[in-house]
Amino acid sequence: MQAISLIVELSIKPEHREEFLAVMRTHAANSLKEAGCLQFKIVTPSAPMDDRVFLFEEWKDQAALDWHLAHSALNDTRKRYDSWIFNRHIIHGRVVASA
Repeated sequence: MQAISLIVELSIKPEHREEFLAVMRTHAANSLKEAGCLQFKIVTPSAPMDDRVFLFEEWKDQAALDWHLAHSALNDTRKRYDSWIFNRHIIHGRVVASA
């Protein structure tokens, strides 16, 4: 089985940035408690005017990601922040090397 990686790019309305980060910190901590979550990082760009937030997630396999999508609090989390974002781009891939 190959690990699955998600790279999520979200553009956040400036007035909701801190709220969004607080919600995502909780979501990341809860996701890391799931058996199949290997990594969940929240990254903000160094540029001061950049409105984006990146999520780097790694899952043991597709079954672990599927479980997360179906059973975690993800849908409730998305409902909380959906009005705070104005763009979302998700890259789904397989981890081919890890150092």
